[in-house]
Amino acid sequence: MSTKTDNGATSKKTEPNGESELSVFGSKSSITRALNLHGYHMGIKIGKGSFSSVRLAKHISKNQNVQTLACKVIDVRKCTEEFIKKFFPRELSVLMKIRHPHIIKIHSILKRERMVFIFMDYAEGGDLLKHINKNGLMKEPQAKRWFAQLVSALRYLHSIDIAHRDLKCENILISKKGSLLLADFGFARICGEENGTFSNTYCGSAAYAAPEVILGMPYNPMRADVWSLGIILFVMLNAAMPFDDRNLKKLVEDHRNRNYGFDELVDKQLTLAAKHTVFELLNPEPTERIELDQLTKLGWIDENSAKEKKRRLGELCVRGSRSGSGGKTGCKC
Repeated sequence: MSTKTDNGATSKKTEPNGESELSVFGSKSSITRALNLHGYHMGIKIGKGSFSSVRLAKHISKNQNVQTLACKVIDVRKCTEEFIKKFFPRELSVLMKIRHPHIIKIHSILKRERMVFIFMDYAEGGDLLKHINKNGLMKEPQAKRWFAQLVSALRYLHSIDIAHRDLKCENILISKKGSLLLADFGFARICGEENGTFSNTYCGSAAYAAPEVILGMPYNPMRADVWSLGIILFVMLNAAMPFDDRNLKKLVEDHRNRNYGFDELVDKQLTLAAKHTVFELLNPEPTERIELDQLTKLGWIDENSAKEKKRRLGELCVRGSRSGSGGKTGCKC
């Protein structure tokens, strides 16, 4: 990236370590040459996180097939010690385990010098937050379809003892075909007996975080995921957050008192089943919060119709294929 100086000359944007972005991805850099050998060609930057950036990329196969991808680029020199020793290894471990139609597909993970490149599907529809900001609240049938896809993805993760811990609209992407894809596993954690059922780390955004997380209590990360799912559903139906997160003390009180409400016009149009689903998800008491397996019993989302859609698109859960049944039986995600 370049900038104009006062005298009109062009200068390179220099990173704190003294190295410019152009030198890292320039055509003559050793990193670029190494990526090119694997068929990867880096493009423009399309996003940025605390310790990473996201770039468009193309993969050219040996038979010259070209595929557009997104690439998450991590420079380990710019990361905190906690991120390098704790969160980043967890993210890589999780990414190697997961495969689901409504979770972003990882193509490869490459390491070169101090850089790590995570190549994944490029979601041309952008993220859910941008979609809602642009188009406003969505009709209930559309919200139901997308919510069922999120439930399917989250049930799959929880079934293999993985909690996401950073569910929010910005981490939900929209594919070219108009399906939702869960992404960004930077705070994900493998749970279970070996790693412990409860978490102590504050993760994610306050606006989506469960009350027990904000209070700093040891929490069940899977139950906290369910709360975040409720926030996302409310936003899809209402095009606004249910709670104001500018004051954390008041936020917790609002959680406890269920101090939220749909827009008056929206409230009149929504079915009771949709509103009841939000109510059950946003239960401030984690032990009383609805579990994912119980959601279909509320009568709003239909698990069977979601499965039929996956078969029609040829999208089979990897757990079904492992069972030797072709994914048609034994899969509960």
